[in-house]
Amino acid sequence: MHLRRTVTLLSAVLLSTAGVSASATARSAPGCVGQSRIAVPGAAFQTTSCLPDMTTAATAGTAYTDSADWASLSAKGTRNPTGVPGIQIDGYFPDSSHLNKTHGWNHDSQFVIRLPEHWNGGWLYHEAALTQKVYRAEVDPFYDPKCPGASAGSALAEILAPCASDASYHYATRPGSVHRAVERISLTGRIGKPVITLHGSLDALLPIATDSDAYARMISDSHRGRLHRYYTIAGGTRVDGLYDTYPDRLRPILPCYRSAFHALTDWVEHWAAPPASGTVTRPTSGDLVNFCVLN
Repeated sequence: MHLRRTVTLLSAVLLSTAGVSASATARSAPGCVGQSRIAVPGAAFQTTSCLPDMTTAATAGTAYTDSADWASLSAKGTRNPTGVPGIQIDGYFPDSSHLNKTHGWNHDSQFVIRLPEHWNGGWLYHEAALTQKVYRAEVDPFYDPKCPGASAGSALAEILAPCASDASYHYATRPGSVHRAVERISLTGRIGKPVITLHGSLDALLPIATDSDAYARMISDSHRGRLHRYYTIAGGTRVDGLYDTYPDRLRPILPCYRSAFHALTDWVEHWAAPPASGTVTRPTSGDLVNFCVLN
C-alpha cells in the first residue's frame, strides 16, 4: 500500500531508550543515515536509535521494548518475524498526566515509532482507549465544566472516577453544537477504500454483536459493501494468551490478522479481491497458533 511520508506507530506503551546506555542492540547502519533529521510533529521530547533488528524477538529483554506490556497477549509458540533493521523513535507529547514512570519520563503520552530500513509504506497505528467522561468533556465541555475540569486527573483513581453529573446526562436534549461535534467524529460506514474487519466470536470485552456487526451494517446501509470484507473468527477472543488455558475452545487471531494484511495488500495493490465475508471456522487440527486461512 503506497502510503508515502507516513510512519509505523505502534502501541503507546512500547518504550525504549532515554535514560539508558546504548546496548549491543543499537549500532550504526547505512539505512539509518539521516536519522538526526527525523522530527515527530508536536512531540515534547524524542530520541532515536538505529537498530539492526526492531522486532520483539530481538528487542525482548532490552531497553527498546517493555515485554510486560505484551507478553500475555500472544499464545505460546507464536513465531514472530525477525531481522528487520531500522530506526526506532521514542518520546512523548505534551500532557498533564504522569502515571507512566518508564525511563523516568513521567508522561502518559509516550509513543514509539518504528521505521524499517526496507519499508513498504504500510501504516499500523494503535491508541489507548479513553474513559466516557473524557469524550463527554471534549464534545460537550459546557455540560459540567468542573468535572473533569482542566484534565481527566493525574492519578489512576481520578482518571477512572466518573463524574456524578454524567449519571443524568441526556444526549438527546443537548444543544445542536454538541450533536454536530459528535457527528464529526462518528463512524458513518461511508468507507472510500478497501477495509477488512476481523472479530473473534468469543470477544468478551467488545462483543461482536454490538461492535463489528453494527459497523458492518453501517457499511452495507451506505452501499459500500463492495469495499468491505468481514470475517468472524470462530473461537477468537480479545487476548490470544487465553488460548494456552483453553486450547480446546479458543483459537489465536494473530495468524488471521497476518493473513488479512496480505489479503488487503493484494486487494489494494493488485486488485485481487479477498474471499467473501463469512465465518472462519476453527480447525480441528494443525498449527492454530501460526496459521489461518480466511476462505
